[in-house]
Amino acid sequence: MKKMLLSLLAFGMLACNAPQETSLKVVEVDVNSADYQKEEAVFKDFDFVKLDNASEALLSDVSKVLVGEDRLYVLPVMDPRVFIFSKDGKYINSLKKGQGPGEIRFVYDMDLRDGNLYVYDNYRTIRKFDKDGNYLEDAYTQDAYNLLMKMEEDQILLFDPYFNARQEHLLTVVAKDTTLHYFPKRKEMESPFFLNMFYDNGYISWPVSDTIYHYNAEKMEPLPEYVVQFRHPNIYEVMQKETITPERFNEITMDDYHCKWVHNPVVYDGQLFFSFRYDKLYYAKHENGKTKIYSTLIEGLPALDVGARGRDGNRMIYAYSMSKLMEHKEGMEEIPEGKLRALYDQVVDEEDNPILVFATLN
Repeated sequence: MKKMLLSLLAFGMLACNAPQETSLKVVEVDVNSADYQKEEAVFKDFDFVKLDNASEALLSDVSKVLVGEDRLYVLPVMDPRVFIFSKDGKYINSLKKGQGPGEIRFVYDMDLRDGNLYVYDNYRTIRKFDKDGNYLEDAYTQDAYNLLMKMEEDQILLFDPYFNARQEHLLTVVAKDTTLHYFPKRKEMESPFFLNMFYDNGYISWPVSDTIYHYNAEKMEPLPEYVVQFRHPNIYEVMQKETITPERFNEITMDDYHCKWVHNPVVYDGQLFFSFRYDKLYYAKHENGKTKIYSTLIEGLPALDVGARGRDGNRMIYAYSMSKLMEHKEGMEEIPEGKLRALYDQVVDEEDNPILVFATLN
């Protein structure tokens, strides 16, 4: 089996049409520092939506959530098609699975643009639907497989985090008359290798880089903006010191002693917010050169094993399974009045659909 050697910034910053150097903002993370807010929840305010239990839309999990003008678009993990709800959680429609015209086979990603829904189907075709899930057209089809996509102004961003062995770059940018490639893959790294990249409002990151990039749509290139430095044992240090086989990589990522990578980075109103895993899931807020760390997401709600499933303006979207909420509810001595009581009043059957919690960034 081939050896996999990952070099921190060399891996992240070399590219065909290489991104320009910029002044990096350094984010220092240390769960043993005084900046760890042990007694404080990261979010003070939230809203929630209980998803309708329609027989056509029973969800065991949630992979991604998009918020339209008056619609919620939910993509599960186990049933990879898109379910459409009203903003108060009433079921409206779902995309039809099949191989006929306008039907989808396996949705891996989705995005909204100009009031329409775009889905990335079967790794290579972007299909366009109206806001209620009615098929309009195939907007783009490519020969090479990718895993994720993003519609950015008049451009399409395609991400292949070591999924397709024949794809030579992690990021492909497609415009009307131009195709650009960024972040060449390491030859030592085997495919398929599922390392999901993260994209939010122009910011790009992926698990084997400590650098967060901002995509400049006018220049059509990603520019490094943040570098995250973990002050405890972390996967980046190990990758710099030793040759990593796939077996060793899996061993490191399963070891709670080594912190994992940046998850779901969001830049909002000058503040960087992201989650990461060490011995458990933590959350970090970086603002004005200072980083605060939290391990409690919302007081009164159970801890989560995964990060946010989407964002709506200044609100992060988290998905709570009914079984997790019921278990937590049974262990509570008293449920405070207000939004927590209203939420737990909806928790009555572990077979019900998840509850989406919209937590407000301060």
